[in-house]
Amino acid sequence: MLSLPTNINITNCRAPNVCPASPTPPASTNLVATDLGGTELKEGEVQEYTCNTDFTLAGITGDLITPSGTVEVPCVLENGNFVPPDDWPTCQAVATECTQYPNLPGFVSSSPLPVAVDATIELSCANTGRLNSTWQSNGNHLRFSLLEFVTFMGKTVTLTCTESAQFNVPDPAPTCRAAIPCGDPPVPPNSTLIDATESTGVAEWDAAIYDCRLGTAFPASAAGDLVDGKFTVDCLANGAWEASGLKDCHNCNNLICSLF
Repeated sequence: MLSLPTNINITNCRAPNVCPASPTPPASTNLVATDLGGTELKEGEVQEYTCNTDFTLAGITGDLITPSGTVEVPCVLENGNFVPPDDWPTCQAVATECTQYPNLPGFVSSSPLPVAVDATIELSCANTGRLNSTWQSNGNHLRFSLLEFVTFMGKTVTLTCTESAQFNVPDPAPTCRAAIPCGDPPVPPNSTLIDATESTGVAEWDAAIYDCRLGTAFPASAAGDLVDGKFTVDCLANGAWEASGLKDCHNCNNLICSLF
């Protein structure tokens, strides 16, 4: 039979206490408690609040705000009272457009304002840096999602205008850092008839540019892989060259001639 050490104090479980009336948010928050449906709220359970008609929490972040745009305040008792939050989220009047850029130090945007709700703007690092944050990836761009997060880096970030007249900046917000260089660009094998690139100082999310030798040309089958008639090899995250191939300028039988 298992015996417990004598120096351990056993704490008896108890039924959770019933919470008294839920706290009333300040009128300036435009929040209202939802109907509990006649059930008793107990310790650890949450009281839900929603915005008044024509107000929204879209685009606003906070510890108490759920992905669906409601506010949940857990019942914590102190001296028998339901403890209200120190800082209530504030619902904003439903808007039709965003007129101000988000407050993101180190970022700039060439996207004109105002933009309508559900329209997007693009931001980049002011000092040619690269983004470093937790986002949902979308190719070489970043898009914020309330439901899916991955660590991702890139050159630009796309934000959407919400009904609160604010852009959907996540928490934590993205930051900028110095771009990591990729080092010397790959040298094409002689058989490809591709000249060595003249690109120098290539860093993350930029590319080295390659062209055919004089008197040769990329095959028509390579058109979809060219940028302004030239081939590129990308410098990817953390300063690693893209492990793809280069098109043979003369005759590659529509195959990718691997550089690696």
